Amino acid sequence: MISSLNQVNAHSLKGKVLRFLLNRIPKNHVARVRGGVNKGHRWVVGTSIHRCWLGSYEADKQALMKRMVKPGMVVWDIGANAGFYTLAMSRLTGESGRVYSFEPLGSNIQNLNRHVQLNALKNTTVVQTALGGFNGLCNFDTGISHQRGFLTKEQTNYMVPVMTADEFLSTRPEAVPALLKIDVEGAEFGMLEGARKLLSEHHPILVLALHGPEQVKKCYQILHEFGYKVAERTEDPAAFGEEILALPQMA
Repeated sequence: MISSLNQVNAHSLKGKVLRFLLNRIPKNHVARVRGGVNKGHRWVVGTSIHRCWLGSYEADKQALMKRMVKPGMVVWDIGANAGFYTLAMSRLTGESGRVYSFEPLGSNIQNLNRHVQLNALKNTTVVQTALGGFNGLCNFDTGISHQRGFLTKEQTNYMVPVMTADEFLSTRPEAVPALLKIDVEGAEFGMLEGARKLLSEHHPILVLALHGPEQVKKCYQILHEFGYKVAERTEDPAAFGEEILALPQMA
């Protein structure tokens, strides 16, 4: 049922009726996720696109996370947004695992914390910061939606804290991750630059969204430097980049 909804042509009469009905749902309505890795979790409808609570959001990536995230793992959700993958990771790692969820934007933090609370996640820590290539403050462009915000060198009226992954680990050594899910809207090279010690000493698995050809080129270079191989890749024309699974050579 859920997969069939995802295949409806948005411009068809059926698609328009479906969109009309979905948009009638109050934004603050708490729904049960209907399918996918988060099935049964509670989700606030207006915090992201409808495919999140319908369960069809990024089906291929959901399947990848189910394969790669195991009980007992420590994992990081970098660029957590409203927490779709935080919820997934919390379920997949189980009571013996740990999730660290990083998000800089205040409105997303509110939504993320609400989802953590609604689902009584006991193994999850929310960290309000961007992970990048330096420690300090950075201008932030909130983008066309709360899902598309990004760090920028341009002057804005909104600034967010930034921390390197290596600095975070220096304060929380127990948080060494086995896997990083990274979706930081064009700041991925800076994030990897700030994780040199982590990558060289601990070799986590990377599920990495790359935005634009420059980020693809730079990130492939640093992955090669640290002995990673790209095991899977999926082109993402909408983001002008790709999603990759990068594994250390020892994996």
